[in-house]
Amino acid sequence: MLEKIVRRKWYLQKHLEAPLLKEREDYLSLIAEKGFSHVTLLHMAEYLLLIVQMLGMKDGMSDKVKIEDVQSAAKQWAHPLKNHTMKRQVRESSEKKFMNIAFCWLVYIDKIEDLYTSKDCIINRLFKRRHHKLRYLTYPMLSERIAHLEHWERLGTAIYTLRELAVCHLYAIDLLHVDDGRMVSEKDLMQAADEWANVAKNNSRDSDGQLWRKRFIHHVKDWCRFMNKYVEPEDMFPMKPLVMNYLDWLKKEKGCSYWTIRTYYFILRTFALATGVDDMRDLPPVILDSFITSQSAKTGWSRRSTAGVVSVLRGFFNYGERLGLCQHLLSMALSSPRTYQNEDLPSFVPWDVVQAILTEKKNGSGMAIRDYAVLLLLSVYGMRSSEVANLKLEDIDWQKERLYLHRAKNCKPQIMPLLPIVGDALARYIKELRFNGNKSEYVFRALRAPHKVLSTSTIYQIARSELDRHGVNIRHRGPHSFRHGCATHLINTGYSLKEIADLLGHMRLDTTRIYAKVDMVSLREVADMNWEELL
Repeated sequence: MLEKIVRRKWYLQKHLEAPLLKEREDYLSLIAEKGFSHVTLLHMAEYLLLIVQMLGMKDGMSDKVKIEDVQSAAKQWAHPLKNHTMKRQVRESSEKKFMNIAFCWLVYIDKIEDLYTSKDCIINRLFKRRHHKLRYLTYPMLSERIAHLEHWERLGTAIYTLRELAVCHLYAIDLLHVDDGRMVSEKDLMQAADEWANVAKNNSRDSDGQLWRKRFIHHVKDWCRFMNKYVEPEDMFPMKPLVMNYLDWLKKEKGCSYWTIRTYYFILRTFALATGVDDMRDLPPVILDSFITSQSAKTGWSRRSTAGVVSVLRGFFNYGERLGLCQHLLSMALSSPRTYQNEDLPSFVPWDVVQAILTEKKNGSGMAIRDYAVLLLLSVYGMRSSEVANLKLEDIDWQKERLYLHRAKNCKPQIMPLLPIVGDALARYIKELRFNGNKSEYVFRALRAPHKVLSTSTIYQIARSELDRHGVNIRHRGPHSFRHGCATHLINTGYSLKEIADLLGHMRLDTTRIYAKVDMVSLREVADMNWEELL
């Protein structure tokens, strides 16, 4: 084949004496069958000879060529050569052409390392075109990029998102130089995101580049965290050391739960940022009432919520007073609104509305399958949002048709019958919609990767959106209103307070007795009684 292509005898002899003659001629014959011109075949023959020489390949070699060696040889070929008339300056196109021809030929003769051809490599599964595979396999930090992509693939991420993530990897290397081992700060990431947005908006429908900017920040920040190269910004606010010491004291001495500590943290942080005072000794009493007044007007706190915030602040000031860090009796300067026991009746969803919502969701598809199962648990068993979120697969006994509930406000487990309507809804969700690719023990998962446990805020959004869509106008439109609706329906149906308390997991009947105030059927009967006969 080479005799037909190379016509100069001295140059032909050079081709014939080089190693891997048969492999080169077979590949040239394959190209000739595709109808390429003589000039193209001559050019290809010259490159194949060059590849054999620069990679040091020999006849009968058993070792496969590494991608790094091909890349190094391509860069060497792209450098200027004084004695070569066509190589007097660096040409990026020469490097790309060398690599392209080398990879095609090495794949044809099965002499390239398995990383390029193996389906076990995620790069080969994501990209099919040769120039794409070359780009992503020859960029720096290959192992780190592959590990991050495989991590998200195991979490069930879509192929489109994985490709988007792979693109962000390369731009992170170019813009943030993470391949140098440097740490990435929030400021560095924002600057790189601005540069990326200018590039992305010219190649997409995102005119201002803000959508791509958010995605770049999300992907790159996650990758840097994955490699422990991201410097987390500190959440600084006045009096933070004292606040953290107080919360630590609450946890150790009072035994407060994580959620209590978290709530106290956000209240004290909001107070510290609003006042802006670093030393508690400089807190004037007048600023306390002004904080409560302004926050109540801003956030719409109820009297009970305001009293709770005042209680948190008083405890904090008492702690500071014991340590001698604030004025004496500073906590007494806070005035709490008067509250009354059972002053607010529970906000409940009328049972006919509950039935309408469940009927509409029953035969839905997609996200409606999950929402239907969630709403059933809220309505039928009166579960709280945290109890739904923490429900585990082991809590469902399919054979004995039982449901084991772990109530949030006491640790006593409840054994409830698994009603067919609830069991069918849960089974359909688990089979058709739930991501079962990992060994998560929680029933409800987010639909998108990384498929985290469904949060209570998401459950709140599910309940709130359904109530808004059906025009339910009640004071509290959340998942707890379905629990109240369940209790109210049962008491209106004639069930006793003890039975309802057992269902809801109440330890005291006084907690359940408040629903007697919304027992409209019994109250109406009392109103219609002939009181004159009783007097």
